[in-house]
Amino acid sequence: MQFPKIMEMTIGEGDGKRGKTEEGYRFLSKGLAQTSREQDVALCDVVIDVQDESFHGSRFVLASVSPVLKRMFLAQMKESQNRIVEVKGVSKKGFQVIWDFIYEDKYGTEEEDVALAVLKDSHFLQIDFLYHEYAEKLKGMLRLEN
Repeated sequence: MQFPKIMEMTIGEGDGKRGKTEEGYRFLSKGLAQTSREQDVALCDVVIDVQDESFHGSRFVLASVSPVLKRMFLAQMKESQNRIVEVKGVSKKGFQVIWDFIYEDKYGTEEEDVALAVLKDSHFLQIDFLYHEYAEKLKGMLRLEN
């Protein structure tokens, strides 16, 4: 997987502090994935329902990735108080890939319909990094088919 430029550089270089590296981000991502898979009620403070699928996670983590979810969690809306939050406007296929990106540091698909769903859903949730990655991926898929 290729990290965006900000994640490739070592944070804190030159100030005597040890910064986060790509390996550090993988370590963090592995811990997030394990916590999410365990669905530990004490650590997962929100359940995201998309269509008929439930995703257990952290408001803090989700809000740090998606401005839409951040606004939803911080606004004076029922979603800011409820443990179970239904997210409409996204597909289960696309959101699963987004979830894997957030919590497991992996993403990718060779299926055009799934890639289109991720493109649409990442645009809706304003996850720009994934949106741009999948826009490029789809360009490549479409060129191969011509």
